Amino acid sequence: TTISAPWNFILIRFLIGMAGAAFVTNQFWCSLMFAPNVVGTANATAGGWGNLGGGVTQIVMVVVLFQPLKNAGLDPDTAWRVSLIFPAVACLLAAISVKLFCWDTPTAKRFHPSDTGKTQGA
Repeated sequence: TTISAPWNFILIRFLIGMAGAAFVTNQFWCSLMFAPNVVGTANATAGGWGNLGGGVTQIVMVVVLFQPLKNAGLDPDTAWRVSLIFPAVACLLAAISVKLFCWDTPTAKRFHPSDTGKTQGA
């Protein structure tokens, strides 16, 4: 099916925005985790690996997911849509794992903006 109502478009744009927001939180997190003399390199490396991951996902989806689903008898349009479910679930599981098991900073389980000392007089 195609987008047939305004709420369909709004939902899709919201989900795309959520995926794009992951880049911003990644850059912020790297800024907290690395020393000032290497934070630029860390941000660039993390951003580059993120872009590489998106590209590899597109290739892997065709080879590992789309073709087998199509060969199993699904219509190509349906096979493509079904194959998109797998990376979405993987992304969701990764997000939950990061939230539950990773520390926000090298010295604290949870980050509070007041820890930076930059909220004085704000």
